[in-house]
Amino acid sequence: MPLMQDVRELDQHAWRDGMTMFGIHGLAPWVSMADPRRFAANVTTLQRLGPSVVLTGHSPSIHANRVDEACEILGSLAEAPVPPCPDQSVLDLIPAAMGD
Repeated sequence: MPLMQDVRELDQHAWRDGMTMFGIHGLAPWVSMADPRRFAANVTTLQRLGPSVVLTGHSPSIHANRVDEACEILGSLAEAPVPPCPDQSVLDLIPAAMGD
């Protein structure tokens, strides 16, 4: 399975749901304790810098045409409903999907 180079290659809903799930469970489990308005304001401050690309170790590259959407998703994490965390059955699907 080839690695995806850009989030444009991902299904938009899967990307949004994945960012929310991983953002809450993997990167910032504390985010539900943050003040939603202050958290979103900090994300907006970053967004106003006008990045043309966002590189992350947890996603394909996010280019200018999706940066605003990524910031909107990130900024809404403090108010987002907590999605279910993947369990072992989901993790077992990863090697199967990769052909191992």
